[in-house]
Amino acid sequence: MFRTILILAVMGGGAFMAGWFTIDRNADETTIRFNREEIRADTNKAIAKGRELLNEVESKDSTDAESHQMFPNLHLPESGDAAQQAHLSLPHWENPINQTPAAPSQQY
Repeated sequence: MFRTILILAVMGGGAFMAGWFTIDRNADETTIRFNREEIRADTNKAIAKGRELLNEVESKDSTDAESHQMFPNLHLPESGDAAQQAHLSLPHWENPINQTPAAPSQQY
């Protein structure tokens, strides 16, 4: 319950700082006015930025696909294959052929 109230308070403070609403107080009444134009402008900016980021990701994916077409036999290790990555990160003189990547390295 407290977490929800805290999150709502932070969101309200952020909206106030962004200029989405103003609070006017005088002796008799308190008025809260929402600035719809500011909210729409900020929303449109956020949508444009989201589209830009999506286009960047899509262009990156297409260049990855093109590089795979150029080098179809190239196999890179998966991110979860920690032993293979550890093996690839060592210089060749520290990783002899008869030694497995999981075994400790030998001192020469």
